[in-house]
Amino acid sequence: MADHKPKYLGLNRSVFESFAENDCIYVDKTKIIHELITKPGIQQFYFISRPRRFGKSLFISTLKSIFLGNKELFNQYWIGTQTNYGWPKHPIIHLDFGKIAHDNAQEFKQSFCFALQKIAKNNALEKLEGLTPSDMLQDLVQALEIRGKIVLLIDEYDKPLVDHINNLPIAEENRKILNSFYTTVKSLEANWRAIFITGVSKFTKTSLFSGLNNIKELTFDPRIASLFGYTYQELLTNFSSQINDLAAHTNQMQDEILDKMKNWYDGYRFCDDMQLAQMYNPLSVIACLDDKKFSNYWFDTGTPGFLIPLLRLKGEALEIPESIKIHAENFNAFDIKDISLYALLVQTGYLTIVDYDSKTKLFTLDYPNQEIRESFKQLF
Repeated sequence: MADHKPKYLGLNRSVFESFAENDCIYVDKTKIIHELITKPGIQQFYFISRPRRFGKSLFISTLKSIFLGNKELFNQYWIGTQTNYGWPKHPIIHLDFGKIAHDNAQEFKQSFCFALQKIAKNNALEKLEGLTPSDMLQDLVQALEIRGKIVLLIDEYDKPLVDHINNLPIAEENRKILNSFYTTVKSLEANWRAIFITGVSKFTKTSLFSGLNNIKELTFDPRIASLFGYTYQELLTNFSSQINDLAAHTNQMQDEILDKMKNWYDGYRFCDDMQLAQMYNPLSVIACLDDKKFSNYWFDTGTPGFLIPLLRLKGEALEIPESIKIHAENFNAFDIKDISLYALLVQTGYLTIVDYDSKTKLFTLDYPNQEIRESFKQLF
């Protein structure tokens, strides 16, 4: 009997369990995940930045299922078929700052505390007694630690800051709350099995993570260069039937469709190794196959709300020159009050790395593809 292949594209899905429950295609990234979570002899405390709609929430959800020991969900994926992973069950603290209100510091503090109370309730724990997110985290960890080492998963960590990039007093107050929280995370180091933090923008450790100085950044690490987005081979392996449907619908050959998909949606590079494959925008690929036409799908949902007013506020020239070269250190210079325009455009997905000179440590940047060129014109 032939192996069953999922039928549906899973457009706009970001919860791992729903892929299996709804017979949706999941592009298997569990080999990279397994390497991250089983690295012997090192703390698995990681930060990763990627543009919006590139699969960060799905990544966090996949980690959550793995750390909950849900082996049955992975029977058809690499971690379930090619490893002897033991599937231990860990307590999970999962925070999504995209779902925590943060219009001002008071609201942010209250909503943050409510989110922690909800986690306690979902774990059948007593109501947390702390008055601040930091105090509540200590109470929560103290209650959960008897069940084993805890996994901390944080998605959209930068939302409470970048949403107020045009109102720095609010951003600064929210930053103080987060900084205090991460200082507490650091103080509880012995209780963590793993920490994964994701977001769009990368703030310097001094501006946000000063209390959490043991976090390792993987944003431009070649080991995870293909963790978000799709490689050309993943495109062929997972979506061949849908690509053929698109070819038939548009009366074109498969090779023509693949050439167009490369021109429209490929071109992203997230490290300095020019030998590694460029990545396709996952949202745009799925939307194109679902809609059966080539169009600009990423702009409306992939452009962070803070980007346009921020660029206007900075008064930067909005024309991108033919050749952009920036030093590697520019990627580490992101602060609420001091933002590098080109580094920001890389982080938000409007520019990507097309070349790297190891001698000068200069990156060459450009638009990744046709969709982004059109998006940038639409943006301005």
